[in-house]
Amino acid sequence: MAKVKIHRPYGDKPPRRCSCAGNRTEPHYVERYTETGHPYLVKDGETDTYAIIQSHKEECDINLMLQRYAAGDTSVMRNDARYIDTADLPTTIHEYFNLMTAQREKFDALPVTIKQKFDNSFEVWASTSGTGEWLEKMGIQGPAKPEAKKEEVSSENGET
Repeated sequence: MAKVKIHRPYGDKPPRRCSCAGNRTEPHYVERYTETGHPYLVKDGETDTYAIIQSHKEECDINLMLQRYAAGDTSVMRNDARYIDTADLPTTIHEYFNLMTAQREKFDALPVTIKQKFDNSFEVWASTSGTGEWLEKMGIQGPAKPEAKKEEVSSENGET
């Protein structure tokens, strides 16, 4: 039986091993088909991933972002950011297919009149899911009403 050496905090340190940082380039493949219709992959070239990462360097540098903002460029602090909880999203292709199958079953269980509003297409129903149009067609939310003009009310002093 082999002995296991236990390293103590102030004793000999275990030997260090470098971890592989990966490859600088990754192969790029294209799909081709044989005469019998079976797909296969052909190496088309290589992509320099480090160069792609470095091409975004200036966009991510906080010092440059703050300099742009101080110079008056408000596009640095965009308001259209969206934050979602991705904890329940599928992590494998199998989980994704199971999720899509469950959603298709929900679509199939809808009344015919609602499915007709989506051209009887699961893809149309799924791609518009959550939008105002989808909510209206599903009957969850009524049609959008135009906003009534607010009349300015002034007090006796002439303040609005």
